[in-house]
Amino acid sequence: YVGGFSFPERERLGLAAVIADVPMSAFTMKLDQERKSYDTDFSILALVKNGTGDVVAKISNQYRLNGTLDKADEAKKGRVLFYREANLPPDRYTLDIIAYDAPSGRASVRTTKLEVSATDETSLRLSDVVVLKRAEPANGADVKMTNPFHVSDMIVNPFLGEPVSRSMKQVPFFFTVYTPPGIAKPKLTIELSREGTTLAQLPGELPDADAIGRSQFVGGLPLEKIPAGSYELKITVSGATTISRSRSFTIVD
Repeated sequence: YVGGFSFPERERLGLAAVIADVPMSAFTMKLDQERKSYDTDFSILALVKNGTGDVVAKISNQYRLNGTLDKADEAKKGRVLFYREANLPPDRYTLDIIAYDAPSGRASVRTTKLEVSATDETSLRLSDVVVLKRAEPANGADVKMTNPFHVSDMIVNPFLGEPVSRSMKQVPFFFTVYTPPGIAKPKLTIELSREGTTLAQLPGELPDADAIGRSQFVGGLPLEKIPAGSYELKITVSGATTISRSRSFTIVD
């Protein structure tokens, strides 16, 4: 699964987070019976293409993972989370994310879309809406990073298009509002719709902005009365201007 998310921060208005979640079973694991060890050699590469199809950024990481032979089966059941950032000019982008396995020469490609809107530091801004899979305590390295998924003392991890299981009890979601200095706190509206029909529309209260003007909002939609199916979550913030962002998701029993 792959995804791209826009976070128009004050110092990086074109900040885009590129994420891929890949099963380890997709890659060759070499087993060395003599050394009682395993190792892998694979890479994940993201090609960022602008609206005319030109590649404007390449971001990648190589993974050479190893361990003891008795841990090989457990490692094979794991997943690799690829996370990289790019600072992009306004445009509608296509992200081609390639997983390449060096020992076999096999490669697979997944594609997603990303939009970076034109804006400036004096304007009200809204990030993409993110449906959350889980949250983990932030470690020291995470805290030092200007990671847009760092909320309070947690790192939140997104769904990347996979269905949301009803066993989660609720659909957690997250977004960030960027309010320029001297501007009153904007109004927030949360809307849930299905096949173009609005099912619920509720006002919300944004948290106070932090030192760099970010209001990070984490909420949840209870699943008890929502049947399986595909939905759209729309967030609207209104101040001097009005901005909306949406995220589609699917619930399965």
